Order: sequence, then C-alpha cells, then structure tokens
Amino acid sequence: MNLEKKLYSENVSQDDRLGESITVARIFEEATQIESVSGLAEDSTPVPEAWTAINRKIYHRLPKVALNNSKTIKSSQKSLGEILPERYSCRRFSLKPICLEDLASILDSVARTGGDTLQQRVYPSAGMRWPIEWYIAAINVSGLESGVYHYNSFNHSLDVLALENPWNSLQDAFQMQDITCPSAIIILTSIFPRTWIKYGARGSRFAHMEAGAAAMCFDLAATEIELGVVWIGGFIDRIVADALDLNWDMELEMPTLCLAVGYPS
Repeated sequence: MNLEKKLYSENVSQDDRLGESITVARIFEEATQIESVSGLAEDSTPVPEAWTAINRKIYHRLPKVALNNSKTIKSSQKSLGEILPERYSCRRFSLKPICLEDLASILDSVARTGGDTLQQRVYPSAGMRWPIEWYIAAINVSGLESGVYHYNSFNHSLDVLALENPWNSLQDAFQMQDITCPSAIIILTSIFPRTWIKYGARGSRFAHMEAGAAAMCFDLAATEIELGVVWIGGFIDRIVADALDLNWDMELEMPTLCLAVGYPS
C-alpha cells in the first residue's frame, strides 16, 4: 500500500492515520535540517551556472490573454499600518464579479518579474531561485472567460489552460473548507528542482516560505481595494494538480497554497 492510500484509506483508524502523518512530518523535518556548514562553498568558488539561471515556465502553443500594464491599484489612500488590521479570512463572497483590470493590476504589482536581470519581485526568494508559479482559476471575473490560466510573470499575460468553470472540480478539492461563491482561486505551485539544485532537501522549506510571502503580498494588495481573501492550505492535492494539468513525475511541480478571492458578502 502506498503512503497516500495508507494515510487516507477508510480502513485506517483516525489514531493510526494521525500517527502515520506525524511520522511522515517528522521525517521531513529531520531530512531537511542543516547540521553543518563545513561543506558550503567558499567565497572564491565559482558559482555554478545552474544556481543563477533564470527559470520560467512557458506554454508556447497555448492561447494568450494580454493584461494591462498598469501597476496602479485603485488606491484607498490608506497606509500599510491601516491596511494590515483590515486583513482577515473571508469565506463568504458576494455574487459581484471582480474585474480583470483589478486582478491584472495586483498581479502586475505582486507577481511580475522586473529589474535588469528579470529576477526581481516584491517578495523574497532564497537564492533568487523563484520556485513559485502563479495560476488563476477564474470563476466570476468580468472581462475574463471562466477557466484555468497560468500567469506569465515575464510578459504579464495569461496562458489559457482550460475554458470551463473550474469551481465544479475545485469544490471537491476544498471540501474540508467552508467557502462560498469565490470569484477566483489563486493557486501557487512549487517547482521544487529550482531550489533543490542549490539547497538540496532544505529547498523544500524555502519554497513553502516563498509561497507564504507571495500570498501575503497578494492578500494585502487585495485588501487595499476591498477584496476579501482566504488562504487554503488544506486541499486534495491531486484534484488541484489535475485542474492545472500538472505532472509530478515529469515536472516535480505541485500545488502549495491556494487563495480564494472575491468581494465579501
């Protein structure tokens, strides 16, 4: 029996399932510990090209949706100190659609690459490896057909992955959550080899840290324009991965964190 079946089989008791889960978590934490710095490269050692290579995921043959190039989010003229306490987990959304222009502006400000080397974003990344990819499951977005899209952070556009309402399948992935009527689901995935190549197993921790930092930036930008957001960490991975057409065996990319977004009800 593989690990997934062992943990989630109906024939496994809750106590046994919890015990197995804790064992797996402990193995992960122990396997990703740093016990010595003796093997780290000296400053004079040439940096491997793979450590500085620019990583990008490109869908060459898929249709594209061009986005506006304005980073101007509808400002409420509030300071960061005023926005922070307004952030909360919103689980009840209204039927009012969010508009593509607002979504594009948030992505432009938060997720788009920039700088002379195209290796800069507003959130940090260990060693500038940038393992996080952004996807949008559009459910009720004015100006954008319902479907699943990949955000191209280099040219600020959307790659069209599927044109059907993704909420029908994603509801099954989020069945342990109590969320109603989101306008969109922002899905952050991790392409782990980008960090593994430099940091080994520790790179998995760095990918999770980056996802959290990226999500917080998106959350605050959405709060600025009075959108509601809730973070979703508990979901059925395979359903979300299938919605994005990810292939773990080939790409070593898996969903890490989801954000439901919309106008609060």
